[in-house]
Amino acid sequence: MKSFSIIFIALLFSQLSFSQIQFEKNPFDKEAPFSYIPVNEDLWRSYEKNLKSKSHDANLDLVKSLQFSKLKMNEKAEAYLILAENAFESGRPYLASLLVFEINKIFPLSNQSIRSLYLLEKIYQKHNIIDEVFLFENIFDQDINLNDKKIPRDLKSFISYLYLEKTDSKKFKIDQKAMVRFIQPDTEWQLRLDYKKALYELFNNRLDAAIEIFEKLLANKNTSEYLRRRTERQLARLLFEKGEFEKSFDYLKNLQFQAEDGGAILLERAWNKYYLRHYSKALGLLTALDSPLFINSMSPESYILKILIYKELCIYDSVFQIKNDFEKKYSKSINAIKKRQDLDKDNTLKRWALQNYVLKQEALSITGLRQDMKWFEDHFSGTDIYKYLKEVTATKEKQIQDRLAFKLKKELRKVADQLLNYNEQISFLDYQTKVDSLKIKSNNFKRNYSPETISFITFDRLYWNYVGELWIDELENLRVLVKSKCED
Repeated sequence: MKSFSIIFIALLFSQLSFSQIQFEKNPFDKEAPFSYIPVNEDLWRSYEKNLKSKSHDANLDLVKSLQFSKLKMNEKAEAYLILAENAFESGRPYLASLLVFEINKIFPLSNQSIRSLYLLEKIYQKHNIIDEVFLFENIFDQDINLNDKKIPRDLKSFISYLYLEKTDSKKFKIDQKAMVRFIQPDTEWQLRLDYKKALYELFNNRLDAAIEIFEKLLANKNTSEYLRRRTERQLARLLFEKGEFEKSFDYLKNLQFQAEDGGAILLERAWNKYYLRHYSKALGLLTALDSPLFINSMSPESYILKILIYKELCIYDSVFQIKNDFEKKYSKSINAIKKRQDLDKDNTLKRWALQNYVLKQEALSITGLRQDMKWFEDHFSGTDIYKYLKEVTATKEKQIQDRLAFKLKKELRKVADQLLNYNEQISFLDYQTKVDSLKIKSNNFKRNYSPETISFITFDRLYWNYVGELWIDELENLRVLVKSKCED
């Protein structure tokens, strides 16, 4: 009887082990679309019900009710998965990305891991947030074989794209043709490769070929909003180079309130209006650029454009005033550069350097993580999971800050050189203006520019003096009503 009990227990244990193995293998043994198999069916059923009704706080309560210290690895991974998807749906993509990292760290290529990679794909597609450390530790260093049936077919496009985008061919011996083969046509990742192809054409000075690719991307209904914005920005710049200023301006106008680098877009719009000789509008946009609203995306280049406009209109006093304003704002930075001082301590240069897209993404990651963790703290303060994720976040922040500091040093040297170049240009324009102001003016150049007139009685428009405050919906109506003095 005793031996029978031992045999029965052994059979039961082997059956349970076999079931666990089947549980882990079953979702990946076929090429059919991935279907998530929950660990805790009751928990997952409640989660999906709340998700459908957008009851995000109820899902947080579900996770809060779990005793994390008693959870197995796959149970903990599932709890993290619920939190990650809930964070994403609640507009907390940085926390969601961090949780995906945790899932793949504790249980790589598991059922929960695969579903979390689908979430990472959504995060990357919508916000372009990706963790370089996560990529190297959880994808590249694992040397994932895309022929492996564990990886669902519709996820292979994303992983292949990550390899192609993030790996250096000198360090990683990957077969690029093989990687491209896994990227399905008309997906976000194929469209992003098309975008890179357009940049390659642009690099080789084949502007028309690049424009053709960009226009096809905009016409494709599968192009994401993120990629659409990047494409419109590139297309606007190309059209500007070709002299199609109205078209370029229209693209930039559409982007003005969608992109985070609004100041840079505003400056590009002003350049378009300058070449169209719409000086009042160009100066109106440049006036708006002085608003604190655009302080983090401002460039010294705006001073050059102002000087060019006033110089062309023979308004010399304004040219000299703008030069003085430039010196007042940037003389401290210029002196620091010339004396070879530590540029890390110059906030003006740092703010300018952080306009670099890669550096901006790093800085936004730090800010985003802090904001998302504050949201998480409001719901989970004092819990074990909060304490653990707070430590993970601190480590992640340190990694990003170290990476940012390294990249920032290089970018600071670049913007320092640009500032010295702008300073020389402004000094030269100042010299030219002083010479021009002493000359007898001749009307051999079409400079008799006048802005729109202001009538005493008008019913369709109001005019008022700009006093430094700016409402975002007023931006399109700003004008500086200058008149050429070249014939005075």
